[in-house]
Amino acid sequence: MANRLTPEQPDLEGVTCPKVDDARMIRESYSQYTTDESRLQGTFPQRIYFPRTTLEVCSAVAEIAGREENVTISGARTGNVGGAAPQN
Repeated sequence: MANRLTPEQPDLEGVTCPKVDDARMIRESYSQYTTDESRLQGTFPQRIYFPRTTLEVCSAVAEIAGREENVTISGARTGNVGGAAPQN
């Protein structure tokens, strides 16, 4: 029998991920999150999450999945192919 990894579902009760979900604030203060080193301009996201822990990442992804929305994962936004530029 093959070994299979069965991921455990983390207990996310009480875990929330810091986020910005004010459209005006995102446009005025977080526009750098719509592009990367490619300089391709993406769309403005509805929310920007700032997880500090693995559980906060899980919480954010669960919240996004619950709304069936798209997600763009971004690290330092140093890529040069537009991978960090959100597309809706």
